[in-house]
Amino acid sequence: MLTVVVEGEIAQEDVQALSNALRSGKNASLRLAVLSSGGGDLRAAMQMGRMFRANGFDAVVPSGHNCMSACVFLLAAAVHKNVEGGVGIHRPYFVSGSPENVGEEIRKLKGVSAEFLREMNVPERLAEDVFSVDPGKVRMLTTRELEDYRLNSKDFVSQETDTHNMMRDLGMSRQEYEAFRSDLDYSCRVFVGRSHEMNACVGEVARRHGIPWKTSQ
Repeated sequence: MLTVVVEGEIAQEDVQALSNALRSGKNASLRLAVLSSGGGDLRAAMQMGRMFRANGFDAVVPSGHNCMSACVFLLAAAVHKNVEGGVGIHRPYFVSGSPENVGEEIRKLKGVSAEFLREMNVPERLAEDVFSVDPGKVRMLTTRELEDYRLNSKDFVSQETDTHNMMRDLGMSRQEYEAFRSDLDYSCRVFVGRSHEMNACVGEVARRHGIPWKTSQ
């Protein structure tokens, strides 16, 4: 497993650091980003985010830690997102040589932010909400908002790809697969954390749906 920790302020040099880490861990089969950052350079975060997605990174915001501002774009780029800590949004700070350029700069960065989120299969309205919060404030996202923005789940395109691969491997139609999955969730979720009982339950459900299963798996 290749694990990268993003903490402190996100800066342009972090793009190269991530690139170096990817070269060193090029043979890793699993890649995980641990996010604990108050934000920083949004453009750098988007560069890193595209690297995350291209290399199949999952991400976690650990309990007691926060992913804020530009860090949220790293979270959005992960394939599977697990938020145990806090996620907060606000508009980026702008440093411009002329006050007349600020409006154009904001519109341009808002546009590329929305494009990035669309690329990551995250609702573009998140960009609107990010740019609606004063940079001196932070809006912490609720669990419901994390779900609505798809920031605490697996990327739905990747999930759909996995589903089709599973259907192919099991020789099932979509209707048959969804029936199996629904039965599995209903019958076995009570055994989460109890591996022996879970395995026995999965085996029973699998056999009900005509799927070969060895209880020793």
